[in-house]
Amino acid sequence: WEQRQDKVMVAEMTMLLVVAMMVGMGKAKICWQECGDQAVIQDADIIGCHRRSSYPYKQNFRCDGTVGPPCTVERGDTVMLDVAWNNPGIANMTQSTVWVTGSWGVELPWIGMETEGCQFLDDGVGCRPDAKARLSKFEFPIDIQEIYPTGKYDLKWKFWSRSETGEEKEVACFLFTIKIV
Repeated sequence: WEQRQDKVMVAEMTMLLVVAMMVGMGKAKICWQECGDQAVIQDADIIGCHRRSSYPYKQNFRCDGTVGPPCTVERGDTVMLDVAWNNPGIANMTQSTVWVTGSWGVELPWIGMETEGCQFLDDGVGCRPDAKARLSKFEFPIDIQEIYPTGKYDLKWKFWSRSETGEEKEVACFLFTIKIV
């Protein structure tokens, strides 16, 4: 009877370990880095990435800033950019996304991206006239349009604070790579 209990316990522990490993592998972390040394971005992820450079197979990977396998997406996908960042207290937010291309770092706008950011900040309630500095969550759906050509793209994502006069000031910037297949 004791041997049977030991076998059942080992089987249960093995199943628990397998489930824990599968949950860990399902987390979609991207390789990213801030544009400067602001230390504003705490974490960035794209939920819905296919498994990086080895897609459709699963593979563990390591990042060193933006160096590492890119987030792989397919045309027609909608993935979710999920950013935790130190919000300085934005009352009105915009955003911009550019593709950094060539050895000179020419920046081309990534067409089709919404530029108003308030609806994506802290579940749509992040922009307030009395906003205080805090850790915020920015969740933005990225529609990978059918017109986007396949390829690997180094992207620069910026958050801007817009004053009452319409003047914009950059408050955060980060880089990551996406591969469209």
